[in-house]
Amino acid sequence: MIRNIPPPYCRLRNDHGFTLIETMIAIVILTIGIFALYTMQTTAIRYNSSANAITGSSTWAADRIEQLLALSYLDPLLNDDDNNGTAGLNSTGAAADGQATSPDNRYTIFWNVAAQMNPNPNDPTISTIKAIRIIVQHSDYGVNKQVALNYYKQRLY
Repeated sequence: MIRNIPPPYCRLRNDHGFTLIETMIAIVILTIGIFALYTMQTTAIRYNSSANAITGSSTWAADRIEQLLALSYLDPLLNDDDNNGTAGLNSTGAAADGQATSPDNRYTIFWNVAAQMNPNPNDPTISTIKAIRIIVQHSDYGVNKQVALNYYKQRLY
C-alpha cells in the first residue's frame, strides 16, 4: 500500500511552530526569573557576611574574656579605672576600662569592670565579685554594630 505523502510545500494543520511573540514572552519571563535569582543571591551573600562578622565579634569577645578570667582578681587590667561601677559597663572608646584591636583591625574590643559588693567572710567592705562586660564593635556595610557579653569573676579566699 502506497501512502499518500503530501509535497513539501503543503502544510499540515498541526504543524505550527512558535511564533515570534511567544518566543519574546518566554524570554521576558526567563529574564524576570534570572533577575529574581540574582537579587536573592546578593541578599543571601549580604546576610552571610553579616553573620560571619557577628561570629567573628563573638569569637574575639570569648578570646578576650578567657584572657581576663585567667588573670588574678587583683590584676590591674581588672580594675574599674574610672570608678563608675555598673553605670560604666556600657562605656566604649576612651571611657572604657580596657581596649584592644584585632590583628586585622576589623574589630575593636572594649572591656569594663565593676566591683560588686557581696558578703565577704573577712571584710564586708571589700568586693568579692567583679562584673566584666566585653563589647566588640565592627562596621558592617557602613553600619556600626556591636556584640556585648557579660561575665563575673569571683574572688577566692
